[in-house]
Parts: sequence; structure tokens; C-alpha cells
Amino acid sequence: HVAECMNQLKSSRQAIVAYGLLAALGMAPAAVQEIALELFSRKATAVATNVPGPQQPLYLAGGKIKEMMFWVPQTGSIGIGLSILSYRGQVHFGLISDARLIPDPDNVIRRFGAEFDKLLYLAMMGNWDERLDAEAAAALLEDATEA
Repeated sequence: HVAECMNQLKSSRQAIVAYGLLAALGMAPAAVQEIALELFSRKATAVATNVPGPQQPLYLAGGKIKEMMFWVPQTGSIGIGLSILSYRGQVHFGLISDARLIPDPDNVIRRFGAEFDKLLYLAMMGNWDERLDAEAAAALLEDATEA
């Protein structure tokens, strides 16, 4: 559902207008940029990003990098940031949150693996010739958990 909404947004005029506005703001004085950032961030409650990372091992000072992580850009008024990064065939999740919204973010992170496994199940067991909407996905997961 998120991917569908993002694709609609990317193909709309809103995306082009926002990109042009951000480009113009990038050339503005720092004080104007700060005001604009604060204005935009008040309109968002969460930031989520998915970054495909390198699939071959990387090395630093002769040692293999085992895992990789990044954090999404945050400002004071955005309560949740979710980062998803693939590296060496693994998917890494990161969560940063306002403690008033999510007092125990580790509890949320502990659930990611199981939820990701459900998505993987849907991808592997679903009919690839048919579009899977949110209701059909929920029904398929319910059937799988009852079995």
C-alpha cells in the first residue's frame, strides 16, 4: 500500500512542485532554509526510507564490515524515523523515536523479524500474476497463521 501511494505521489505534479521548491530553498540563505525545514517537518509525523546497500562485502582498515546501519534525517518535531538497509543479502532495520510516542523502541524492533518473515511469505507464496491488495494480503496471512 505504501509503495502504491508513493508511486502515485511520484507521478503527480505535487512531487515536481515539491522538488522545485526544495531546489530553490537549497539556494536560499541558511536562515530561510531553517524556517522552511521547520515548516515542512511540522507537517510530518514519521520518516521512512529504504536504501539498497552493497551486496558484496566492504572492508575498513582491512576488516570486513559485518553490518551496516544509517538513521533517517530527523528534526525535533518528527516523532518516528524508520530506516531499512540491505547489505550482503541481509536486511537491517533501524528505529529512532520520541520517547513520548514509543517509550520502548526495542519492543518494536523485536517484532520486525516476524513481520518481515510474513512479508517474505506473501512474496514467495502469492500469485505473482495477480495484484495483491492490502485486504487480500491480510486474508492470506490470516489463512497462513491458522494453518
